[in-house]
Amino acid sequence: MIFGDGMLANAFSKYSDVNPNIVIFASGVSDSSCTDEDEFKRERLFLENSIRENKNANPFLYFSTCSIDDFGSLASMYVRHKLQMESIVLKHSNSIIFRLPQVVGPGGNPKTFVNFLYWSIKNGREFELWENSTRNIIDVDDVVKIVKYYIASFSIRQNIVNIANPKNYKVIEVVNLMESLLNRKALYQIRNKGAKYTVDISEISRIIKERTKLFEDDYLQKTLKKYYSLN
Repeated sequence: MIFGDGMLANAFSKYSDVNPNIVIFASGVSDSSCTDEDEFKRERLFLENSIRENKNANPFLYFSTCSIDDFGSLASMYVRHKLQMESIVLKHSNSIIFRLPQVVGPGGNPKTFVNFLYWSIKNGREFELWENSTRNIIDVDDVVKIVKYYIASFSIRQNIVNIANPKNYKVIEVVNLMESLLNRKALYQIRNKGAKYTVDISEISRIIKERTKLFEDDYLQKTLKKYYSLN
């Protein structure tokens, strides 16, 4: 069973069909800039109800954010909300929380970092470029692969697992690749802002090692071309 109708939910739809015991909660607030208390409350109530009605699910999956590891984001309402949701999910005896970075795929929230860059560059809209910032980017199809592999390989539950790319990318690097794909020059003002943060992916290091072609040197280029190329 899967809750949600967005990019993540669609990516996991076939997997949930073949595993009758799994519940995938891929619904709720996806906009990290959200400050609407009603939206947060709506997700909390839906999540609590879903947990009550699926006590026997094994596993019960919830998707959170790697931004929790970014000290600069801890004050945001979105991150505080996700921490609250995690505490609720962990009460389920068979829960697994997967914290994700910037996930790219077909469609998705137009306000995510990569989608924002795409639409800004394509439509000639100016934006601020924080020169000290980096982003961790992963293909939604690879999220599905890692989750499936993790569930098949590990029996641990009531656990939080970071899923992320071993490499962070400078924002200017992502912008330059998007410019190349769209054959358009980005309009931006460089600001001396932003910071780096590291995502601990030690728990999935075995998966990455065994799947040696998962994150190759040209991973970012291939991933952006897969979803944003005009060709």
